[in-house]
Amino acid sequence: MRKLGFTLLAIIGFIAMSFGQESTNTAQALDVPSLILSKYSGQYSFIFPANITSEEVERNAVNYKNMFSVIFTVATNEIKINMVENTPMNRKVMMRMILSCGVQYVGVKDEEMSLYDFGKSYL
Repeated sequence: MRKLGFTLLAIIGFIAMSFGQESTNTAQALDVPSLILSKYSGQYSFIFPANITSEEVERNAVNYKNMFSVIFTVATNEIKINMVENTPMNRKVMMRMILSCGVQYVGVKDEEMSLYDFGKSYL
């Protein structure tokens, strides 16, 4: 009986931690008109979660310098991505870099969507 109680407690704890983790891996995008403009200009801007550090962003961005440049402002957690060549493939690679920083969801207005759904809808 005691093992069952500890097992249930552990399961509830893991579930609570996973839901808590999801709230800390959501980037906030600009409004929809800005995202549409970004698709044509190749300049994207996101507000990353507070738990993502500039070192983490720089470590991941260095792998993609020939596709886009990345500027991360620590004070606001804003990341600006400028495409070297604005192609659909480079936009997909941008999503891979964002995912490698630990972001799994993107908030657009009042909607939160997976990175994959965001890419399909706005890239």
